[in-house]
Order: sequence, then C-alpha cells, then structure tokens
Amino acid sequence: MERCSNYRPSVLSFLCTVAIVCSLAEVASIYPTAGGPYHWVAALAPPETRSPAAWFTGWISIGGQTLLTASSALAAGLQLQSLITLNHPNSYSPQRWQGMLCYWAILMYSSATNIWGSKVSATVNNIADHLYLLFWTEIIMPVESIVVIELHQMRSTGRFLCWDSKPESIVHVRFGSQATLLSDVDAATELAKLVRNK
Repeated sequence: MERCSNYRPSVLSFLCTVAIVCSLAEVASIYPTAGGPYHWVAALAPPETRSPAAWFTGWISIGGQTLLTASSALAAGLQLQSLITLNHPNSYSPQRWQGMLCYWAILMYSSATNIWGSKVSATVNNIADHLYLLFWTEIIMPVESIVVIELHQMRSTGRFLCWDSKPESIVHVRFGSQATLLSDVDAATELAKLVRNK
C-alpha cells in the first residue's frame, strides 16, 4: 500500500500553488500594475535591496515565460510527431531530429501568426479552442481510457491506479501537461491594471 502514497507531493504542490495565487491576488488588488512581480518587489522591498531584488525578479520572470513558451511548443511538436507515428506505424520510424523539426515548425507557425497574422489571431484562437474541446471530449478521453485498460494485464482490479505499471506514463503525461497551467499564475496579475473597478 506504500506505493499508493504518490499523491502527497501533488497535494502539497497544489496547496502551495493556491497559496501563491492568493498572495499574488492580494498584492494585485493593492498595487495593480501591468509591470508584474518585479514592479511589486521594487515597491515593497526595503530600500537597500530594492534594485537588485527587482532585477533578479524581472529576469526570473523572463526565464519562466521563455521556458513556458518553449515547453508548450515542444509538447505540440512531439504530439505532431506522435500523430505521424500512429498513422504510419510500419513506414515511419521517429527520430530525435525530426521531433526537433516539428518543434521548429510549431515555433515558426506561432511566430508568423503573432507577427503577420494579428488580424486573424482572434479567429485562429477561437477555432483552436473549439477544436480542442471537440477533440478532448470526443477522442482523447475515450482513447486514454481504452489505452489504460488495455495496457494492464489484470483488468479485474484497480491496482494500476497506483502508477506501478505501463499506464504510469500516460497518467504522468496528463498531469504533467496540467502542471504548465499552474506554473504561470503571475500572468493574470500582469493584467490587474487593465481591469476596471466598478
């Protein structure tokens, strides 16, 4: 039964994320700014550490935003390569460099859309949202459920729920993709100045 205690780090991580979100919401309500966390550090830090603390906070924020963008594009590129592998299992053998090409293709598409397609950006986002909802509910959820059941040898028990067999990777992928959503909680605080008070 020890192997079923894997949920504890997730619960702790969730609680810490909620605490961070609540503290950022409190600061955003007091000091609404489009500048983000480094502006709050500059406003709230002691005078002797104000400049270096704001500098480090700003660069950490830039690094976090860069990593978040890179991980999203990498996940999309690897999913594209996985779809090619699933559709052509006998004729296509995936290579690492091909995954990197898919990653660069996703980055080029995103860059071109942001640079030259600003007028169609809202339409593209709406189409992507609708396709995501359609594919999630109609395809991905049933396929993941079938894969989890089919990969497990002992179908009569729920033993695989403790992540000690092949479905472990599927569960980690699903939770890992949700982790990127929780890693960028400061983005909403950067929009605090744009919200009207009534």
